[in-house]
Amino acid sequence: MTNYEWLYQRATDNGVHVIDDTPLPPPFRGLYTRAGEQAVIWICPQMTEPQRTCVLAEEIGHHYTSYGDERTMGYWQISQQETRAIAKAIELLLPWDKLRRILLQDSWSRWELAEYLGVTEEFLRWALTYYQVKQPEAFAQLQRLLQQRGNWEG
Repeated sequence: MTNYEWLYQRATDNGVHVIDDTPLPPPFRGLYTRAGEQAVIWICPQMTEPQRTCVLAEEIGHHYTSYGDERTMGYWQISQQETRAIAKAIELLLPWDKLRRILLQDSWSRWELAEYLGVTEEFLRWALTYYQVKQPEAFAQLQRLLQQRGNWEG
């Protein structure tokens, strides 16, 4: 089962209807909406699977954390909602223990690691930054270990 399929199943198991076969108008890549009690996630089908996976994870993050009509919000409210949704997406797709274990397995370039994990390089960068802030001691310890082994690109 791919990450996308796993996330799709997780969403539907939690009562969220996912629509991924209908194009969205630019610049939208994904959208989380609620109509009464029914939550719906729209995913733009014209993306690669890693892109769709990351967008679906973020939209599921909105389901768990925060959502609203951005037309009625200020910049900071939107930014806070996006930050919470992305944090949840990272924790869903790349939990710290999994990411740490995989980093220790082998020497990876960022694109190789992103490909192996089934995510975009941008999402992987967000995850690394997130854990560097959320778990600074553990992240620094991992970074030192990887540098000693010569398989950390920074």
